[in-house]
Amino acid sequence: MAKDWAADQAERVGRELRRLRGRRSGQWLSDRTAELGYRVPRTTISELENGKRTYVSVAEVAILGRALDTAPVALLYPAPYQGEIEVLPGEMSTSWSAAEWFSGMTDGAARVAFADDVEAYDRNLAPLRAAARISELTTRKQRLMDALVGADEAVQTAMLDAIDSVQDDIDRLSGAAG
Repeated sequence: MAKDWAADQAERVGRELRRLRGRRSGQWLSDRTAELGYRVPRTTISELENGKRTYVSVAEVAILGRALDTAPVALLYPAPYQGEIEVLPGEMSTSWSAAEWFSGMTDGAARVAFADDVEAYDRNLAPLRAAARISELTTRKQRLMDALVGADEAVQTAMLDAIDSVQDDIDRLSGAAG
């Protein structure tokens, strides 16, 4: 069963490669991966796209995702996100739930349990989730700082208070994540 599961993953990646590559050649994609520092041979791309390759490596998924301007997780779990897939051997899920699980960016809703010890799962993912929140807050802070320019004094005061509050959140999360 596990071999079929791995082959299904490789086939799914191959279909998505073909779709994203469009009219560009397999050689173009191979050359693009080489430009990025890790060549995926044209034959490998062809074998994936034609369902002849029964596995795909993490390194290949990462570089192919970059070469095709997409997230690697979107190659493994492409749209439609309501569609059912075998996310792990014998475990069915929607592509969306699989992508959430694979990226670690679940919203906490237990649509599909991919952990035997949920407390350990949450603890192990806490630094990743904190980093995501820090990134969001940093973007918010930068937008507030950009909006300061040209604002009148009363608005600037309110915005500076908001910036301080966002920075406090960032500092709190940075301490918890470290």
